[in-house]
Formats: sequence, structure tokens, C-alpha cells
Amino acid sequence: MSSSPYPSLVLTQQIFTRYGCPLIVVIGCLGNLLNIFLLRRKTLRTVSCNNWIVPSIYVADRPWAMTEAYCKSRNYLLNASQQISRFMVVTACFDRFALCSTNVRLRQFSRVQIARQYMIPAIIIIWLIAPIYMLIFHTGVNNSCTYIGTVALFNSIYGITLVGFTPPCLMFIFSLLTFRNL
Repeated sequence: MSSSPYPSLVLTQQIFTRYGCPLIVVIGCLGNLLNIFLLRRKTLRTVSCNNWIVPSIYVADRPWAMTEAYCKSRNYLLNASQQISRFMVVTACFDRFALCSTNVRLRQFSRVQIARQYMIPAIIIIWLIAPIYMLIFHTGVNNSCTYIGTVALFNSIYGITLVGFTPPCLMFIFSLLTFRNL
């Protein structure tokens, strides 16, 4: 991590990375095992919720040589694909909430046709545009990728809010709302 004029945000990001990420990995592995067990059923392959889960599995991190172009494209593509993955899962939670709703208009969102024509492309487009600043401001310094100046602050805020806070909170909220509707 680069030196930053915002040490408390950098420290918060480091603490979240050190302690939060391993917890998320463990919970994610358990969830993935349950998903594999559950989604192997033939009857569940046509459920609209699977449209959100399947695209979320295509995320990987491959460390290669640190060039300027590699730094920019790697961080952009990694962030965009991870955010697409996260928000596909958030949308799966919303899909289950919409399906259980008593509101007829809200239930329309849980149709496979709506998911494939509108929701999935919208999520992909949004998360290909949102992290575009990474292509512009990311730099390779001393064989590591970093941000300099106020972009480091913006990236820390972006990481804490849109990566670490918003998706789990939305998943939790939609899960509670689904549970309430059952």
C-alpha cells in the first residue's frame, strides 16, 4: 500500500483486508458448498435466481509482471468483475425478495426474461463504467500498483463503501425482507 496523506482510511482498509477478508472467504466457501449441493438439483436449473449466481463465479486474480498497462487493466478488470459478481449476488437476494412479495409489480422483477434482458446487462454496464477511474489514475511504482494523491482517498472511500459495506448490507436487508414476507 502506498504512503497516503489519509492514514486512518488506509489503516481501516488494511484492517478490513486483514481480518474481514478471511472471514468473508470462510463464509463464502461454506456458502459455495451449499450452493453446489443445492444447485445440482435438476429442478433448480430453470429458476431465475440462478441467472445471478452463475455469472458471479467468473472472478480470478492472476499476479503477473507489474507494467503500467498491466496495473491499469488488471485492477480495472479485477474490480469490475468482482463488483459484477457481488451485485449479481445482491440481485439474487433482491430476486428472492421480489418473488416473495405481495406486490404484483415487484414480483415481475423475478421473471427470467426480465433478468436476462434488463437486469444482468444493466449490472454489467454499471460496473464496467463505475471503476473507469482505475484505468486513468492507476500507476505502477517500484513494481507495485498504486494511486497517488487524492485518488488514493477516493479509492479508499470507494473500497470501503461500494466493496466492503454496500453489498453485504444489501444482501442482509433483502434477506430480512424475504424472511419477513415468508
